[in-house]
Amino acid sequence: MATFEDAVVKTKEYFDLACQKTGEFVDVQKLKYEAAKIRSAVKKDYETIGRMYYDEIKKGKDNADVIKVVVADIDDKKAIIAEIEDKIREAKGGNCCNNCGTQNSDDSDFCRKCGKKL
Repeated sequence: MATFEDAVVKTKEYFDLACQKTGEFVDVQKLKYEAAKIRSAVKKDYETIGRMYYDEIKKGKDNADVIKVVVADIDDKKAIIAEIEDKIREAKGGNCCNNCGTQNSDDSDFCRKCGKKL
């Protein structure tokens, strides 16, 4: 009977681990989604700058001050994206290559993608 109880305990341990890993995966996906939304907003900001610059050249409007505000907003969004990417790397664990961003195992000395020393 002890063998059956041991099997139940082991099964529960595996189930708990699977639930934990699933939760971590969901957390990472949420972070990736948030980063994608911010990247989309940055893309729109670039389009806005392009339109303002076009108007400045074509219609003689002075949009320099507004463009500076949008550029500062882009920089803020890029900083947020960098923070999110750091959180993603933390959640995934392992060594992250500073050169290409590839996740490597904890015991890796070199990146599996680009070969740079970790």
